[in-house]
Amino acid sequence: MRTKLSILFCTLFAFTHAQVNPKQGYIITNENDTVMGVIDYRSDRRNAYECIFQKEGKGEYVSYQPADIKGYRFLNNGAFYVTKRVRIANKEQLLFAEYLLKGGVNLYYISDKVTNYYYFESDEGKTGLVQERNFLDYNTKERWEIRQQDMNELAQVFHKSSETVEQLWKTDYNREDLTSLTRKYSEEYCTEYGDCVQFVYDEKKTASIKLHFYAGISMKAGSITPKYIQLQRNHDFSLSAFSPNVSVGLDLLFPRISKHLIAQIGLDLGYIKATKDSRQLTGCPLQTQWGLAYLFNTEKKVSPLIRGGITFNHLLGASGKGMEGVSGDNKKFQDMDFGFYVGAGADIALGKHTLRLSINYDYSSSIGLFNAMDNESLKTSAIDIRAGILF
Repeated sequence: MRTKLSILFCTLFAFTHAQVNPKQGYIITNENDTVMGVIDYRSDRRNAYECIFQKEGKGEYVSYQPADIKGYRFLNNGAFYVTKRVRIANKEQLLFAEYLLKGGVNLYYISDKVTNYYYFESDEGKTGLVQERNFLDYNTKERWEIRQQDMNELAQVFHKSSETVEQLWKTDYNREDLTSLTRKYSEEYCTEYGDCVQFVYDEKKTASIKLHFYAGISMKAGSITPKYIQLQRNHDFSLSAFSPNVSVGLDLLFPRISKHLIAQIGLDLGYIKATKDSRQLTGCPLQTQWGLAYLFNTEKKVSPLIRGGITFNHLLGASGKGMEGVSGDNKKFQDMDFGFYVGAGADIALGKHTLRLSINYDYSSSIGLFNAMDNESLKTSAIDIRAGILF
């Protein structure tokens, strides 16, 4: 078991510290010099705050912040990031904004630590910032209030065309629709700038990976059924069980494939006490979880989720009272249990972090050879209530 856990943590450490996706590109220095090399293309959020660059593809990687360079770009018509000072949530930030469209009105995409934005900049110096949204997720009143607030800025940026402003009222805030509207406006009302230049990112969607670490607590309440006692009694026999746990985990998101699907890896360690009449079983359950979660309404502060996956379980330091065959003959429950979990919950945005709440059903059954031969296996069934923070 120790070897398996060591391999798991070494794999996670190597994965999180590896270069995710190095690509050919260049940086633009503050002196307007262009330096060719290799850039690590990572998630949109990380690209907004840091450029990891290797000059001419040799030597050490160097980290550049928005104040250090004017911008950077990936070759072959790849993403183009430029340094911009933008006010987000009443706070000025200097970051790398992805340049989507250059024309009479410039359009940028910004991935902040909490959400995503589109930033407009007109030839007259007027600016506007809107949050990426799917308005189907909002009721009529919320939708109208958000639109009204956004239009106060966007109407100034697109003041030459009431038709464009009216279309902005009707469209979702996404890359395709906003780029199309901005291009049409620029080419009709800002003809002195010529044709718009659209910067297209054409890499495979699997290139981008986001990682979030999870830490929390959980409470499990359910039953444990030693099969050998059940066989001896020739009827169902279960011990009532309660187990507090500490939990850590890792979320892997693939935003260029889906903003809703998450791969999850988790580790729980707790203390369990199961009782039935004069019988008692205690130990420290260790559980690893491998599964998937699906988030709904990712643009909202509260995002419901569903989750499910498989588990591998060990009961460490098991001891029993009135449980002959468990500890009386030194045959402790140390074989691996295999199981599954399903559940639902919600992610709640808390500034830079996220509170995750969930309730799950957890089931497992021993699969060790020793247990299979001697009918010494356990079945566990529990309701699991969880709370934790995503970093």
